[in-house]
Amino acid sequence: AGGSAVASDQVNGNLLFYTDGDNIFDVSHAVMPNGTGLGANTSGNQPVAIAKVPGQTTQYYVFVNNANFTAGGSISFRIVDMALFGNAVFPTPALGDATTAANTAVPGLTGTSEAMITIPHTNGDDFWLITQINGSPDYRVTLFTPTGPTTTTTFAGVGLIQVAANFSYHPGSNRIAVSPQETTRDVEVLSFDPATGVLGFQQRVLSSGIITATNQAIYDTEWSDNGQFLYLSIHGEPGIQADVLQYDLTNPLNSLASVLPQPNTIFRSYGLQMAPDSSIYHLYQGT
Repeated sequence: AGGSAVASDQVNGNLLFYTDGDNIFDVSHAVMPNGTGLGANTSGNQPVAIAKVPGQTTQYYVFVNNANFTAGGSISFRIVDMALFGNAVFPTPALGDATTAANTAVPGLTGTSEAMITIPHTNGDDFWLITQINGSPDYRVTLFTPTGPTTTTTFAGVGLIQVAANFSYHPGSNRIAVSPQETTRDVEVLSFDPATGVLGFQQRVLSSGIITATNQAIYDTEWSDNGQFLYLSIHGEPGIQADVLQYDLTNPLNSLASVLPQPNTIFRSYGLQMAPDSSIYHLYQGT
């Protein structure tokens, strides 16, 4: 019902495993051993995120977020080892297994919003985990190295969004789009330095705020391949038409317009995701 995460082979793109925040499924679509009861809010926008364990060739972090709208959550993880046999039947290759049946809490990451993302460090091995403190425009950036989580830095007063639904990262320009769950709040674009972990406010997507009576105003965002355009998924509700809007960052004053076929009659708009061919796919509900 909400977000999910997928791990793919970085060389050939083959599926390794995926998760909805409750269970971890291997490539045969069976639940992995030790892969149940993750405890994420599976209706959340970004309840799970995956990153390679620094210094390891077969292990992956599966991060879990149990935040629910204005109810702050906490971040924990399990580790999947693709060298473990799992559900495989000899002589087929190993299908992977979670190394423990319980989560490990990330120290200091409590009271978070639903938005959560991992971003590679420029050194090619470490990575950053970015979260927001629910109810405030404050963000946490946690560095993971081969020893695990090392430092967490809080960046206070970054923009105006206090309840973030979703983060979307553009690696070419090192920008993060933040989708708000708050009524009339505009999407915000943050700058991020993947070498130092420094996060800052860059700009607001003008006139993107949606009047909403629900906890889904702007469901998702996605960048174009070259970073010129940002696409916004307007979830929709009674009186608010679901839509996908395009924002041209080179024309910020007069560029927010629908890209859906007209007349637009879709019922609800959900996720936006770029595929390896640079096409953006839109998950929506027709009726």
